[in-house]
Amino acid sequence: VLAAGRSWDAIGPHEFFIGRYSASTGERLWERRYGVEFQRSAGAASLEVDSDGDVLVTGHLTDLEGRFILETLKVSGSDGAQIWERRHLGRPRRGGFPVGQAVDSAGDVVVAGFDD
Repeated sequence: VLAAGRSWDAIGPHEFFIGRYSASTGERLWERRYGVEFQRSAGAASLEVDSDGDVLVTGHLTDLEGRFILETLKVSGSDGAQIWERRHLGRPRRGGFPVGQAVDSAGDVVVAGFDD
């Protein structure tokens, strides 16, 4: 079982959260948090598993200037280690959010979202 969302602390949502759990027992197999320095908020919005069993997660970050950043991560399905990340930087003080993602048969990732 895979889960993705946001990790909160005393001042808000600051990191992507991705976790893998045993389907039979619910035991935590691994959990990871991903973020960047000087961000104001973050959260994962979409999760897919590719044909190799690796996990692709797309979400958003908002930096201290209020700039929307669409973030896509690929992590190892076996241990959550980051394989790669890609970012689309939005304009300062504008809204935006990822809508979804898909992985095709070749393993390529398509990400959709909006940026006001």
